[in-house]
Amino acid sequence: MALPQGERLVSMSNLERLKTAYKTWSDTKGAKPQVWLDLMAEEFALRSMGADKPGLTFARERVSREQAVDYMTQLLSDWSMVYWQPETYVCEGDHIAVFGRSAWINNATNKSAELRVAHLWRFRNDEAVSLDEVFDSARAVAAATP
Repeated sequence: MALPQGERLVSMSNLERLKTAYKTWSDTKGAKPQVWLDLMAEEFALRSMGADKPGLTFARERVSREQAVDYMTQLLSDWSMVYWQPETYVCEGDHIAVFGRSAWINNATNKSAELRVAHLWRFRNDEAVSLDEVFDSARAVAAATP
């Protein structure tokens, strides 16, 4: 489709793109991880607390977009999402912090965990280059423990 002369297609801001991705992630209960891949640079770092805790092996550090896919695959294999609700977005320069709540059911124990979550995204040239994730790992471990 051609645009009228003098107009150009303007891409969504990183904040708008993140808001759309979180909405899709929550609405589909994680069934469309492509929303995250569309944001990520090939060289993407994902760091999540709790990697050394039992039942949270999905949380180990990832150092590429391909490994981030493995994170999502393992997370969604071990856990079923109940909801992921962003509450606050804070933007400064190339960083966007997202604070929210999330609830998951561990597939092995059938126990649930409601968690406070904080994500810190960093962008470069409109691509996400890193994500640092902090969540209530004690509650997650309790839900993963038989």
